[in-house]
Amino acid sequence: MYHDGIREFYSPTHLIFGWGAAARTGIEAKRLGAKRVFVVTDQRVHGAGLSKGPIESLREAGIDIVLFADCEVDPAIATVEKALRLYLAEGCDVVVVIGGGSPICLGRAVALRATNRDKDLRGMEGMNLFGAPPMPTVLVTTTTGSGSEVSPVFIITDAERKVKMNIGGRGAQATVSILDPSLLKTLPSEQVLATGMDAITHSLESFLSNRDSLITDALAIGSLKTLWAHIGPAAFSVNNMESRGRMLVASIMSVQASGNARLGLVHAMSDQICAFHHVSHGISNALMLPTVMEYNLPAAPGKFVELAEATAESGDRRAKGPEAFLEAVDRLYRRLGLATRLPDAVEASSFDEWADRTVENPLFKTTIRQPAKAEIIELYRRAKTGWSYP
Repeated sequence: MYHDGIREFYSPTHLIFGWGAAARTGIEAKRLGAKRVFVVTDQRVHGAGLSKGPIESLREAGIDIVLFADCEVDPAIATVEKALRLYLAEGCDVVVVIGGGSPICLGRAVALRATNRDKDLRGMEGMNLFGAPPMPTVLVTTTTGSGSEVSPVFIITDAERKVKMNIGGRGAQATVSILDPSLLKTLPSEQVLATGMDAITHSLESFLSNRDSLITDALAIGSLKTLWAHIGPAAFSVNNMESRGRMLVASIMSVQASGNARLGLVHAMSDQICAFHHVSHGISNALMLPTVMEYNLPAAPGKFVELAEATAESGDRRAKGPEAFLEAVDRLYRRLGLATRLPDAVEASSFDEWADRTVENPLFKTTIRQPAKAEIIELYRRAKTGWSYP
C-alpha cells in the first residue's frame, strides 16, 4: 500500500474536552511551569465575558496575568510584533489563548517568535523553517471549527504582500488545547457556519489529499459525518448545545487529519478571496469548495462514492455513484443558505494573478488533482458565475 511514499502521523497536543473543562486552564498552565502568563484574546470574546472563567482559574492557581485583548480578525505581522514586545517586556513564560481562530493564530505566532527572535515571520513562512520550538501554549477555544488547536500550522496575514502566510511544522503545535462546549453558547449562527464550513473543508481536502493514509481517511470521514449532520442544528436550532459540542470535537478530528495529510486546492484558491476582499477564511473556503469538488471528482471517483455514502440523507445509505456527493453538496448549501457565487467585488481581471498565487501556495502540491494555470483561471470564472449541480 502507498507505493508513492512513506506516511507519518503526528499529533502531540494534549486535548482536554467536556463541559466545564475551561476551569482546568490554571491547573494546566501551572503544570507547564507558568508564573506569569500572556493571555491573548480579542475584544468580542473579552467583552462577552468568555475570558472570565479561564482568567479566574489562572488567578486561583497563583499565576500572574498580562492581558493582550487587541487581536483583530486575520491578525497581521504588525500585531504579532506588538504583542511580542509586550510579552518580552513583561517577562512572560507561557501563552494562554482564549478565543477562536484569529487569537489562536496570534498567540501561537507570539510563542514561536519568542523562541526565534533572530528570525522574523516572513523568514519562517512555510514548513519547518524555525530553529526552536515555541514557548508552552494553552488554548481555550470559543469557536467550533478553526482547528488551529491541534494544527501544525497557523496563519498570519502579510498586509504588504496581501498574502496569508502558512507557518509551522513539527513541534509547532499547541501544548494543551481545552475544548469546553459551554463557551459556545453565545456564538452567532453566521460564525458557526463559517467555522463549520472550514472544518468540513479540512475533512474533505485531507480525504482527497495525495498524502492521505488509512489513519487520516478514518479521521476525515468520521469528522465529516458529524459535521455534515450537525452544522445546521448547531447554527439554527435553539437547542443547539449538543450539536455545537459535537462539532467542536469533530473539527479537531478534521485538523488531525489535515495536519498530517495536508490540504489542497480549495484552500490554495480561497486564500486570495480572503487576502484581497476580507471575506472570512471559512466562507472563502465555502465559496470555492463546490467548484473544486466537481473538478476533483474524475481523479478519485471511488473516494467520491465514499463521500456520497457519508453524507447521504438519514436512512438512505444505499450504494450511490460519485456524482451523488455533488448532489449532497448542493442540498447542504441550499439548506444552510450558503452562497455559491463569488462576491460582486471580485473582478475577473484578478484571476490571472490569483492563479499564479495558487500555484505558489504550498497546499497546491498536495491536492489530488493539480490543474494548469488556465484551468485555475477557469475554476475562478465558474465560481464567479455561480456553481450549481447538475
